[in-house]
Amino acid sequence: MMLDLFDFQMDAKNFLLDKSTDPNSKRKIIMKSPTGSGKTIILLSYIFDYLLWKDPNKIFIWLTPGKGDLEEQSKDKMDEFIPHAKSANIHDALLQGFKGGYTYFINWEMITNKKNNALKDSEKKNLFERIAEAHRERLSFITIIDEEHLNNTSKADDILNALNADREIRVSATTVKNPMAEFYEIPEEDVINSGLITKALYINPSIEADEMDDLESETIYLIQKADEKRKEIKAEYEKIGEKINPLVIIQFPDMSESLVNFVEEHLTNMGYTYKNKMLAKWLSEEKINTLDVTDENSKSNS
Repeated sequence: MMLDLFDFQMDAKNFLLDKSTDPNSKRKIIMKSPTGSGKTIILLSYIFDYLLWKDPNKIFIWLTPGKGDLEEQSKDKMDEFIPHAKSANIHDALLQGFKGGYTYFINWEMITNKKNNALKDSEKKNLFERIAEAHRERLSFITIIDEEHLNNTSKADDILNALNADREIRVSATTVKNPMAEFYEIPEEDVINSGLITKALYINPSIEADEMDDLESETIYLIQKADEKRKEIKAEYEKIGEKINPLVIIQFPDMSESLVNFVEEHLTNMGYTYKNKMLAKWLSEEKINTLDVTDENSKSNS
């Protein structure tokens, strides 16, 4: 397995293992994981160890929020870091049924949105039938609910009740204690000390407000400043022999199509385009050049 955990990640993984295998522990387990603490890596390591040491036929259901294709990202990470792991998605479950030893990455919206076909009767057995079929085969589930504060709906509860999982693991950066559940909080100080997140955030240092007259000039100014900083950071990496191309992330407010178009035009003028793959887009309705955007030397750098 290609997972190398920090001490605090190992502690969190071991907590999940201990509680999910202890017959005297509570069925629900809540883990508060600060943003940037590597919760996906922790959960992948937990699943690997559980299947290896406890029960190779356990079925894991990994549920993610609807937006952002998080289920695909999580599945891709499992395939990358644990190449021999058995991963699947909702379509595999509906077509072939649930299989022991597999981890199914499922987008909540695909199974709770009434416009979706996942729960409708068709030539494929629907989700509830597949769950019942697994129970008849004496297979059992552990559910992992990513960003657990989302999708608290009656339809979601119906699915969780049907799964009747041995353990229900809920993970979020904002979750709170529940007297009916085991609780573990990853210390933020440990995450900071590991270097995964920074202790302080400096917003636009050396930038004066009076240097900008309107939204367009402010946007151009900030993009140029960000690109200058990106080039500085890249040069420092090159000095120590690291081939790392820093990524500049531009976040847009909702309903800002005109602003997106303006930024795309300005970046094109700077030489960053979708065609030369130095520009990527990740919006809920459109994604361009996103497959390798997390690579350290990805061409997409704005």
